[in-house]
Amino acid sequence: MSEFAGKRILILLLAGGLGDVLLSTVVLKPLKAFYSNSSITMMVKAGMEALIEDNEYVTEILSVKDGNLKGEAFRKWLVQIKERHFDVALVLWNRCEEARLVYEAGIPVRVGQGSRLFYSFLYTHKVTVRSEKGDTVTHWTDIMLDYVRALGIPASKAEVSIRFPSDELFYDMQLLLRHYAKNAEGPFWGLHVSKGLKVSPEQWPIDFFAKLGDTIVEELGGAVVLTGTSDDLPIVSLVASKMKRPCVNLAGKTDLRELAALMCSLRGFVAPDTGPGHIAAVMGVPTVSIFALKSDFPNRWKPFGVKVAVITPEKFNCTQKKCVKEKCSEFICYNALDPKQIVAKLAGVSSFLPLNSRLTDIKSI
Repeated sequence: MSEFAGKRILILLLAGGLGDVLLSTVVLKPLKAFYSNSSITMMVKAGMEALIEDNEYVTEILSVKDGNLKGEAFRKWLVQIKERHFDVALVLWNRCEEARLVYEAGIPVRVGQGSRLFYSFLYTHKVTVRSEKGDTVTHWTDIMLDYVRALGIPASKAEVSIRFPSDELFYDMQLLLRHYAKNAEGPFWGLHVSKGLKVSPEQWPIDFFAKLGDTIVEELGGAVVLTGTSDDLPIVSLVASKMKRPCVNLAGKTDLRELAALMCSLRGFVAPDTGPGHIAAVMGVPTVSIFALKSDFPNRWKPFGVKVAVITPEKFNCTQKKCVKEKCSEFICYNALDPKQIVAKLAGVSSFLPLNSRLTDIKSI
């Protein structure tokens, strides 16, 4: 048997959001190809499992509450990781606890970020993360592949791996859409109006997103489908109440797998830089991603797909000296965007599709 065969591989990604987990799956295929007959375990924050369930390359998923490896949680997981006798570990989102875990578990090959003074020495293979060196152009999928390349594995083409929704789930979501759409007629255009931040409706540009939703219908016809979690419901409901054109509010009505299936019924999807935009693009849905903040880095974080467009303000009128999305009090950057330009981008990326087409064959670029 080759020295590269039959390895037990652990991948840790316990922080970040939906997009981070989804884009990290580019490491799976090259690892599986290089380490033949290997098993891959992914350790993720609870709530992210749906993105990798039934993945053809993943043998096991370990779910960590709140992504927390401190105190008693660390001791609990250390026992479990030791019991599994992993040969290789890749820490894709680096924190001290993750570095300690793979080191104290005695995993022989440990790959992680090389620039952390207090814990990078715990890794056997250190990765220079290009974005830390001022690189704002390289896409995050290629940065993720640097963790694979650190092991001497050739990896030239990024390929996001996700299980597409079943026919049954797809048709269930069509029924859900018909139920809530009532008298609205297609084509249906998805619009995600939040960014996954804990902000009040007073802080968020409600009027901008309402106008954007109306402009989509006015320019392209049909109706807008508003998506979001139950936490997003106050903001989404306000946007829906201010819209004058047909819209369907499905915030809080779907889980992640259902959202992915719902997207297959949409002609196109518009979202700020956030997880649902990444999911839509990987599902093959034509996607327009709004990067309104100075700190958004569109080249690095744009959704990964064949039909993707990005829009940014021509100039920033922000009054804050430092753009930190979690601390922003007004988000006036969105008001610098022209809804008609966004809709023109949406029309462009979606023009190649017949209405009501189910997209299940576009995985990578």
